[in-house]
Amino acid sequence: MEAIPEEKRHLPLGVPGNPIPLVEFTNLPNIAAEKAARRRERNRKMKKREGKK
Repeated sequence: MEAIPEEKRHLPLGVPGNPIPLVEFTNLPNIAAEKAARRRERNRKMKKREGKK
């Protein structure tokens, strides 16, 4: 709550003049990148199998 100025801490969060502070979440995994990597690996394996036929 340090993001809220002391003079506004008595106000409820989200009211005009005291918006809800935004927080950056840094420990979230990059799901899109992981999904793309799995897709590339799957496609690579499929191409490899097709070449053996």
